[in-house]
Amino acid sequence: MRQILFTLTLLTCIHCGAAAQTCNWQGIDSNWNNVANWSCGRVPGVADTVVIGGGFVHYPRLDGSIAVNDTISVNFYVFAPVLYKCRKLTVLNGAAICFTSGQLLCAGSCSFSGTMWGGGITAYGGFGTIDGSIGVANLSLNGAALYEGAGLTVRYFFVFFPSVGVINSYIEGKSGITGAENNSPPFGSINGSTFEGAMNMYGTMTGSGNLVRLREKDGGAFLTFPQCLGSCSSGSGPMRFNIQNDSPADDTVAVQLWYDAFLQGNVVFNTNNDCGIMRFKKSAYDNNYGGGFPPGSPYAAFDTIVIQGNVTIANKGNIIFDNPYKISGTITLNGGHIIKAWKGAVNTFPPGDTLRCPVNFGEGILNLAGGKLFTEATITNDSIINASATNYIVTLPPNGKLKRNVRNFPRLFPVGTSTSFNPATLINSGAFDAYSIQVQQGVYANGTSGALFNNKVVDRTWFIDEQTPGGSNVDLTVQWNAADELSAFVRSNCNLAHYNGSYWEGGISAAASGTDPFTLSRNGLTSFSPFSVGRQGVLASDCNNFTGTSTAAGIVLRWQLVPDGQQHQYFLQRSSDGVNFTNISKIEAGQGSYSFTDKAYTNGANYYRIMQTTTNNAAQQLCRVIEVAGRRNQSVVNLMGNPAGNHLLLSISSLSNQQVYFEIIGADGRKAGNWMYNVPKGNSSLKLPVSKLLPGIYLLKITGHDVQTVVRFVKE
Repeated sequence: MRQILFTLTLLTCIHCGAAAQTCNWQGIDSNWNNVANWSCGRVPGVADTVVIGGGFVHYPRLDGSIAVNDTISVNFYVFAPVLYKCRKLTVLNGAAICFTSGQLLCAGSCSFSGTMWGGGITAYGGFGTIDGSIGVANLSLNGAALYEGAGLTVRYFFVFFPSVGVINSYIEGKSGITGAENNSPPFGSINGSTFEGAMNMYGTMTGSGNLVRLREKDGGAFLTFPQCLGSCSSGSGPMRFNIQNDSPADDTVAVQLWYDAFLQGNVVFNTNNDCGIMRFKKSAYDNNYGGGFPPGSPYAAFDTIVIQGNVTIANKGNIIFDNPYKISGTITLNGGHIIKAWKGAVNTFPPGDTLRCPVNFGEGILNLAGGKLFTEATITNDSIINASATNYIVTLPPNGKLKRNVRNFPRLFPVGTSTSFNPATLINSGAFDAYSIQVQQGVYANGTSGALFNNKVVDRTWFIDEQTPGGSNVDLTVQWNAADELSAFVRSNCNLAHYNGSYWEGGISAAASGTDPFTLSRNGLTSFSPFSVGRQGVLASDCNNFTGTSTAAGIVLRWQLVPDGQQHQYFLQRSSDGVNFTNISKIEAGQGSYSFTDKAYTNGANYYRIMQTTTNNAAQQLCRVIEVAGRRNQSVVNLMGNPAGNHLLLSISSLSNQQVYFEIIGADGRKAGNWMYNVPKGNSSLKLPVSKLLPGIYLLKITGHDVQTVVRFVKE
């Protein structure tokens, strides 16, 4: 049974029309404007009394709005609808009304105890009347139920009008209560009600037993306005609500407070999602200080989030505080975490704790003093303290990573496996970027797949991702322990290999540094993928005695191929920088001793390697990269000291008096400087000023009568 009673009375009738009557709802259909639905033979007017009794199949369905007006706006204040039907409206318990479109616009005395479907209520506060007195528009919801998105919006109420009450009611609308324009109202009494939506209000809340269920993704529980018209109170004051998300499926909700508001109630976050987040923040804006006010501001003390109740993670997920907080009651985490994201806040986790969803610590500090912290997702943080061989982040496969911003100074990534600390250090002299690193046990033949190597390598792979591909120029250093090395690994002759999508590209061989743990570095990286440390580049095959010697006839290269029972094609390759190689000879053979004389070498450093084409036409580096200094019958220019400071110091041995042109090329291919000098015959030295160069890697091109070479250097 649904019943609705409208009492329509007007003290001063404007456009009264016919004499006032009592119009009973007859329920022929659901159309409010159908004359046949009314006993008075017409649609009710402003002076009529409207009665909707029980027992009807159809209840009123409206396609537009009903306006209820108690005052008339004057001057420039327009706080009430200009069209109105009645002065007072009462919807009794058990009655119902449905809006197909439009809504109830209340600027009068409205009492609502029935059920509303769709539309919702917009309540207007009065300010000024015909006789100049201050008008008060009251709205009372007592035992009301608003369904199908029928929320409550309140416009133009002021702090000295305690004019809205919500008692034992239910509001389903996603917006819950919304304070529109510049002011939400003070609520005279809110008690025992449930709001399945966000709360957007200003004022001191009273009552108890209220439950706010957050169901709108990223919707704010108390998104209070930082401004108001007229005279405002000193702040929002206490908000007496228990807050929880609507169901375990709701995994991203927010609670935002104006600066001096606080919660008098319990908070429950209930989600089945490990990555669910309930976020708390103060004020309507954020800054790098972690709150709404800079240090030293008289309002900075209000940045603390005060919860005078219990905070519970009922199942999983994280509660993130963007401001300092104070919780008077009990904190229950179960399978979740509290993350402190404001600047300087310290996050410490117990030994063996596991983060199962992506966590951005913002301006907060990650303290690893508790021991190993396991992660199954990406941890983002630039402030990590107390990292050590026993206190580090274990990046669990397949998605556990540590993400940090890297500039032109060393950035440590304190990562490892559950049994070994295997950190990496990055320096980026290129475009500013963020990098993510995961380290795993094992090295695969195809980077992330294929057979695992069982010898010649450090049994670790560092997976490095670049947030914005391109523009990087990274120097990488990795660390391992003696216990991580597999058999036949040669610590005095190894390289930091990079899987480029087709094969392991070994780079230049060198001896590892340190004494358990050990480190190895590689410079000038511009692309990223799996990295590993191996003898001769983490190779599937091997070759012995790969050497190069500079002679009058050219650079003579010699090597021996180790038989593997199959026939392959081999390519001898040369590079001037140790990174970019080109083929200089094709070898149709499978084993034995070989030699090749390179007559097209450059004066200065030349790098060589041997590549093998496998049966599936994939390329594979076969031998370590070797460096051979070429010496032609020409003048020689050597760089003395690298990296360079304010000057490049050059040692020149010239066969004649000549002009020599020097040009510096940056990593982006642009010219960064050039000079022309008269160089005398014999030995001399020269300083090139480079103090204005930005730190990074550069090429120095040298061109003269009998000299033409390129030298690579690093500017500190």
